[in-house]
Amino acid sequence: MDRLRSLATVDCNLYDSYRLSLKFLDKFLRPGSAVYLDDYNSHRAQRSLGPKKAWLEYLAESDYKFDDFLKVGWSGRSFICSG
Repeated sequence: MDRLRSLATVDCNLYDSYRLSLKFLDKFLRPGSAVYLDDYNSHRAQRSLGPKKAWLEYLAESDYKFDDFLKVGWSGRSFICSG
């Protein structure tokens, strides 16, 4: 990655809000974009609940691939769109 192209911050706290936000963001993402999920590890970091569930579902549906980037505190996580 030569440089960061854009940053999207998602801070909605709830599964449905995350799903809608990620669906909306998808059309704006490009390789090099960063996505920061403020509440990624909320709900005791369970894969079947909340923001983490929404993110994993988004990954399964999206044409984009993402690489782990930075952990922020105990709950936040960022990813870089790699194409």
